[in-house]
Amino acid sequence: MKLKICGMKYPKNIEQIMSLEPDMLGFIFESTSPRFMGSHFHLSPQLAELTCSKVGIFVNPTVAFVDEVAEQFHLDFIQLHGNESPDLVNMVAEKHKVIKAFCVDESFDFSLSAYQRATYFLFDAKGLKRGGNGIKFDWKLLDKYQGETPFFLSGGIGPEDIQQLIMVCHPQFIGIDINSRFELSAGKKDVARIQSFIKELYEVSGR
Repeated sequence: MKLKICGMKYPKNIEQIMSLEPDMLGFIFESTSPRFMGSHFHLSPQLAELTCSKVGIFVNPTVAFVDEVAEQFHLDFIQLHGNESPDLVNMVAEKHKVIKAFCVDESFDFSLSAYQRATYFLFDAKGLKRGGNGIKFDWKLLDKYQGETPFFLSGGIGPEDIQQLIMVCHPQFIGIDINSRFELSAGKKDVARIQSFIKELYEVSGR
């Protein structure tokens, strides 16, 4: 099970989280988010040296903006977390590995073949904000997804969810994305809490 930790922002905190050896770190480039990189754009040299996969999160961006930020921060993946059309996703995928995020509720249509050029999908809970709402959707809805693109599960995942996570047996389920439930403040992760979560998750899942 891959682990993606999203909404990273502060240099020391990034360094501490890296010691836990996550598979991916997510950095938000959407100005309306409280976890927006903003004035921390000076971190680009530090991020270039990270050994895990670096994911840039964008909401309805232009292709030019994605290209510019991806080059500056040496991003490994582009996560599109807005209402991006299949055409836009496919255009970005011509140059970058793409994670296309979807906000899921009871009415969500899992027919996603138009986004087939995405490397991964990410299924998040539909809330007031594009992400970081700290809420879950009904994971039983994942049974409706019959596609072949692997996906990450996101949305309100916390330390108490380990037993439920290992019960998710969808063949395309490859990892989880954690964020707000492990924060001391927006963008600042609780290192000890994440370390404990990782230890228990890996012990239970046999990783």
